[in-house]
Formats: sequence, structure tokens, C-alpha cells
Amino acid sequence: MAQVGKSTIDQQLSDLAVKWRDLAEQALHLATEVTGQGNGLAMLTAAGYGTTANLANPGGISDADLALQGVNYLALLGGLFFGTAVQPTNFNFNNALSPHWAGRI
Repeated sequence: MAQVGKSTIDQQLSDLAVKWRDLAEQALHLATEVTGQGNGLAMLTAAGYGTTANLANPGGISDADLALQGVNYLALLGGLFFGTAVQPTNFNFNNALSPHWAGRI
């Protein structure tokens, strides 16, 4: 197996660091858009998300609740990246966000 060179590793580190930063910023911007006026559920309902229980969602929660939950999880990840949030317990964000994969694995 060929050894990876310093320049390749430096480039990958740079690329990944910028991508993570950009994703964290996007997550926080989305959270501001959805919850910035103080009532994310009302905003999501106005955007077309349903508020009735949906048995296809984890726990049977409404589509609006599921979307808000996803926005909040991503905002927490953004906050963790920038050091403005803490997650005191182990939490599987991959599993929690899996309902939003839209069939992409």
C-alpha cells in the first residue's frame, strides 16, 4: 500500500475542516430561519408541515414536530462545532437524524 504524502493529508484536512465549518454554519442558519421568531412549530406549519400524528414517524409524532426535532439536532451539532453548546451525555445523532435521510443510505 502506497504511503499517503503530507500534501495529500494537508489538503484533506483543509477540505474537511472547511466542509465541517460550512455545515455547522448552515445548520445554525436553518435553525434561525425556523425558530428565530420564537415558534418553530408555527413557522413549519405555515410552510406546509402537518401537525397531526403520523404513525410513519418515530414515536408517531407529527411531521412538523419531526422537522423541528431535526432542525434542533442539527443546530446542536453546529453549536458543538463552534463551542457554543454542550452535549453532556452520549447521543447518537446519526440514528436521530435517520428519518430525514429520504431513503439515502
